[in-house]
Amino acid sequence: MSQITDSDNPIRPPLGLPLGSVRALLTLLILAVVINEMMAGREVDILWNETLLIALAHYFSRRRFLNIPPEAVPRLQKEGILPPETRPLYLPTGVIRALILLAFGASGFFLYKQGRLFDPNVVPIFGAVGAYISGMIIAYFAKSFMKAGTNSLLSRWQDMQAMLVLITVASTAAIFFIHGPSGLPGWLRHAALFLSLYYFGAR
Repeated sequence: MSQITDSDNPIRPPLGLPLGSVRALLTLLILAVVINEMMAGREVDILWNETLLIALAHYFSRRRFLNIPPEAVPRLQKEGILPPETRPLYLPTGVIRALILLAFGASGFFLYKQGRLFDPNVVPIFGAVGAYISGMIIAYFAKSFMKAGTNSLLSRWQDMQAMLVLITVASTAAIFFIHGPSGLPGWLRHAALFLSLYYFGAR
């Protein structure tokens, strides 16, 4: 199979920037708005909050599931079997993810120093982002240290997580259907959201 080059594919990325650059800029702009609102003590509009979660899901879920030896990657990319890693905004791979984590880490530190980390306007955002990323991190370590198999410890761990999130979300949905939004405790609403995001991050 011959190598796929730019001359073979005349499609130009948006604005002539590297693939993913516009998405990177949008994510950083949305992140800036959300962090600015939190630092100012204002409630973040649901539009910005939901859009941020979609953008973060894109960045932190795009990971390769195949365990490919590093020395084989260039050959597979040259043969067109494996798509090349993109470099949004001409930055090295992983820099945008690092900037997102650094921004949240820095803002969380300053809010903590001001005693505002657990403010009602802050908890939903940090909780949602933290739950999703925690799911990814815990899943990575679980898969690294637990052997896979039908009756393995990893399978039981995954079953336990699945049961916990299903019971929590099903209970939340039942209360919502019977009593409406006003009958749903705030802590249960947050628990259902955070556990759902954790589970999607863990997959």
